[in-house]
Amino acid sequence: MILQQKENKFDAAGNQTGTGIIGDLANNKVYFGTTVVFNDKLNATLYGRYIGDKETVITNPIRKIDSYCTLDFNLNWKNFIAKGLGLSFKVTNMLDTKYFHTGLREANSGEAAGIMTGRTWAGSAGYYNSKLPQPRRFILISLTFDLNGS
Repeated sequence: MILQQKENKFDAAGNQTGTGIIGDLANNKVYFGTTVVFNDKLNATLYGRYIGDKETVITNPIRKIDSYCTLDFNLNWKNFIAKGLGLSFKVTNMLDTKYFHTGLREANSGEAAGIMTGRTWAGSAGYYNSKLPQPRRFILISLTFDLNGS
């Protein structure tokens, strides 16, 4: 278990300036869940995660990505009509939480889409997204068939 981690920091010329937090990693993370087995045919799983605030890498103009909590649910029913036939009902992000992950590489684009100054267009600060939106609520119903009939 790692309770705290640091990385070397460098200036623009490549000289090491010391150590600091590793950007884009949350200090606080909690994963939790449970599975309830009703019988040999029916089970349900509830899974959640809380991810704390993330301080971003130095090149990211968005200095912090907010914390979030999500819940996922899955219900499995084996042999529900005939032997070997299964039905699954899954909901990811049940609470429809709006959350983001940190951007990739330098993550230097910022949030502003750009502005027009006189006759000149000033676009984003860089090419790589500063934060990445994550999927909202998703519902999936699956029908499966097991050739072995189990």
